Amino acid sequence: MSADTDNYTISPDTPLWMAARILLADHKMRFFTQWKKTAKNFDEEEVHDLRVASRRLREGLALLAPCLPGPRTKSLRKRLKLVTDLLGDLRNADEAHLFFSGLTDSAVAPGEEVGRLLESLREERKEEHRKVKAGFEALSPDGLNSACRTLTHEHNLFVRGSTPFVSLGDFLPGAIDRRDSVLRQHLPLALGEDQGPVQHRLRIAIKKLRYRLEIVEQVFGEGFDRLHDDLKGYQEILGKLHDMDVFEELVRVRMAAGNEREAVQETIGRRRRELFLSFIEMTGKTPPDQLGKRAKELLGQRVRQRLS
Repeated sequence: MSADTDNYTISPDTPLWMAARILLADHKMRFFTQWKKTAKNFDEEEVHDLRVASRRLREGLALLAPCLPGPRTKSLRKRLKLVTDLLGDLRNADEAHLFFSGLTDSAVAPGEEVGRLLESLREERKEEHRKVKAGFEALSPDGLNSACRTLTHEHNLFVRGSTPFVSLGDFLPGAIDRRDSVLRQHLPLALGEDQGPVQHRLRIAIKKLRYRLEIVEQVFGEGFDRLHDDLKGYQEILGKLHDMDVFEELVRVRMAAGNEREAVQETIGRRRRELFLSFIEMTGKTPPDQLGKRAKELLGQRVRQRLS
C-alpha cells in the first residue's frame, strides 16, 4: 500500500501536519474510488472492500486527530461509521447464508428447519441489498467528499495540547501504544474458551491496530509484511470465532427444538472448538501482546537507518 499523494511520500521525519494532509487525501481518494465501484452493482467483494476503506479512513481520522479540527473530525467519523454499519449488515447476511448453505456438504443432513432458515436468510439478503442501495442515496457521497476534502486542508495547528509540528517518527510510538494497550487489556480473558464477547473485543482492538499501522506502512520498511500477516491472521480467526457465536444464537432463536437443531448446534460447536484451538496455538507462536512492540521496533530500525 503506497501513501503517495501529489508526488509526496512520508517518512519518520515527516512533520505530522504534512503527513496528515498526504495520508488523509490518499485514503479519501481510495474510499470514494471504491464507492463508485460498489455503487455500480453492489458486488459482494466490492461491498467488502468499501467497508474496509471506510474503516481505514475512520482510523486515519482517529490517528491524525491531533492536527485536525475536533468537531468536524468527530462529525465526519460518525458519518463514515454509518457507511460501515450499513455495509456490515449486508456482510453478516451474506456470511450467514454462505455458512448454512454449506451444511449440505457437512455431516448435518439438512431438513425442513435448515431449509426454512436458508429461505429466511435469502430474503434477508435481498432486503439488506435494498437497504444498502437506499442508504447510498441518502448518505450523499458528494457531501461526504466535500467534508473530507475540507478536513485534509485544515489543520489544528495551534490548539493547546496538539502536536502538529512533531515528526511522524516521534508521534507514532504513542499512537501505537494507544491501540496496543486496548489489545493487552482484553487478551488475558480472551484466552478462555467461553469468552466469546471478549474475543470479539480483542478482534476489534487488533483490527484497529492493523489499520493504524497500514495507514503509515511506509515508515516501517523491511519486516512489516510479516507483522501485517500476523495481525491479519488474528483478525481472521477471531472473526470466524465470532461468526460461530452469531450463528449459534441464530439457530437457537430461529430453529425449532429437536434433533435437527441439535445436529446443527453440534456442528457449530465443533467448528468453534477447532477455531479456538487454532487461536491458542497462534498465541504461542506469535504472542499478541508483542505485536505493538514489534511495530515500534520496526519503526526504530527505520529511524536509525535514516540517521546513519
